[in-house]
Amino acid sequence: MFDIGFTEMLLIALIALVVLGPERLPKVARKLGGLVRQSRQMFYKFQHELSKETEGLDQGIKSGINKLQHDVKDVEKDVKAFFTSKPDHLEDNEE
Repeated sequence: MFDIGFTEMLLIALIALVVLGPERLPKVARKLGGLVRQSRQMFYKFQHELSKETEGLDQGIKSGINKLQHDVKDVEKDVKAFFTSKPDHLEDNEE
């Protein structure tokens, strides 16, 4: 998460032991662990909510794209029909 190796963690633990002392270190470590757990839970909850919201948007976008494709096919069909049919004035002259 923070890209900290074993030696860095050991150095931080030694500094914490010197600064806090052996009596307060376990309490502080427990509190720090609880804060880390809460922050992870908040992050996962946020990530879950965000994915739910974007999933709803995704469905709306897919629906819009499908409607647009259908409309384009209808226009394509109309254009093909227009260019493949003979104009009325040419049909009258043939008779």
